Amino acid sequence: MSLRWPFFLAAALFTGCMPTHAEGLEPPPTQVVRVAPVEVAEPVAPLTLQGVTRAADRARLALQVGGRLQERPVRVGDRVERGAVLARLDAAPWRNGVAAQVARVGELDERIAQLDRELGRLQRLEAKGSVVAVERERVQAERDAAASGSAALAVQLAETRRQLAESALHAPFAGVVVAVHAEPGETVAPGVPLIELAGEGVEVAVEVPEAAWVRLGDETPVRVRLPALGVETDGTVTDLAQAGGGRGGLFPVVVAVPPGEHRVAGLTAEVRFAMPVEAGLVAPIRAVVDPTGDAPAVFVVDEGRAHRQPVSLGALRGDAVVVEGVAPGAEVVVAGHAQLLDGQPVEVIRD
Repeated sequence: MSLRWPFFLAAALFTGCMPTHAEGLEPPPTQVVRVAPVEVAEPVAPLTLQGVTRAADRARLALQVGGRLQERPVRVGDRVERGAVLARLDAAPWRNGVAAQVARVGELDERIAQLDRELGRLQRLEAKGSVVAVERERVQAERDAAASGSAALAVQLAETRRQLAESALHAPFAGVVVAVHAEPGETVAPGVPLIELAGEGVEVAVEVPEAAWVRLGDETPVRVRLPALGVETDGTVTDLAQAGGGRGGLFPVVVAVPPGEHRVAGLTAEVRFAMPVEAGLVAPIRAVVDPTGDAPAVFVVDEGRAHRQPVSLGALRGDAVVVEGVAPGAEVVVAGHAQLLDGQPVEVIRD
């Protein structure tokens, strides 16, 4: 018998007495984890931007004629109705001009009537041969000149009446006086702003990134929150810029806010757009293991055990991310997976 046989027999007996690898390892302990479901993403994603309310209607009002400011019946803070008089110049020069021109037009009209009668008489005499044509032509020329003068004076009269009407400044819309720039007694020049008026409606101007701007339209749902008033309301996109504002691809967008008590210009506003996006599944970002690496994954809980499942990541949706590789409704671990092993038993806490 070879001496190697007792050696192999002893080795076999020793090996048979040793526990196997599986028998020698203790099963991993049950890990307490918190889970959340994988959900079907809504067809819209919120985009919240900050802005400040401003008057929807704004105007710096000036007179088209100059003169001495006789009356300014409004002060800063006054509410006015559409058509209300905001300022009035001393209109005596235009009233006097109108009176003089009306009188002059009356004189010319009377002169034209006299010349018409004279012209008729001369035409009858000319037909009888009692007067030469040159006399009739002289009266006709005088009559035509008077008619031309009357027409020119009528134009001047219309212009003077227009200036008389322009000597009073009227509110083009209902609103609040936010500034005045002249006092009664001062001489004001035409075109120089006298009153600043803000309408009662408000709007919010925000700048939208180009990636969101391309998906916006007049029908895009908008919610506007005014923190100072503690109110939230629907908004309406009223102006969608067709060119960027020149600051890093941002596009101006104007959102109208429905009228309401104390809704004035200058309030902080939060504008939330519901942006249309592609359908898909989303999981909480905190459920993703190695989200920036080459092998992102999630732990899916099934029958009391957590199984590591590789996933593909898409766009962010707030505090969630679009994922592929898991089924809708699957429960994924969002807390307690730092030391979690594939297949480890878990005790589940649900959000």
